[in-house]
Amino acid sequence: MKNDLSFFKDLYIQTANEYLANLQNGIRQLPSNPKNNELINQIYIDVHSLKSQSIAMGYKNTGVLSGVIEHIFKTVKDGKIQVSDKLITLILNSVEKLKSSVNKIQTDNREIDLSEQIERLKRELELKINF
Repeated sequence: MKNDLSFFKDLYIQTANEYLANLQNGIRQLPSNPKNNELINQIYIDVHSLKSQSIAMGYKNTGVLSGVIEHIFKTVKDGKIQVSDKLITLILNSVEKLKSSVNKIQTDNREIDLSEQIERLKRELELKINF
């Protein structure tokens, strides 16, 4: 059974890193394509997948922060907020924190504390998110 969990952890790390790379690349394209619905949808799908896999693996903090970003892109998709330089910076900072958490999971089998980043992102964007 231990080998099975190890296999899933390795698969999680691999796919999480792919989603994070996709997120970084996509978010960096937003300043020149802020209304590109295909790009916004792909970012949304990647962050949704990262959230779901993190929660399934028991990595709650990583899942919650991914969920906050997912909610932001849902509101962008719905036309409730616009993509701005400040929003892009906040999300890229959050993606960096997610990368650090995934790296910590890989090396030490535990997440980093992301509660401050979660609260900062919620507070600065004035979003009311019920998790």
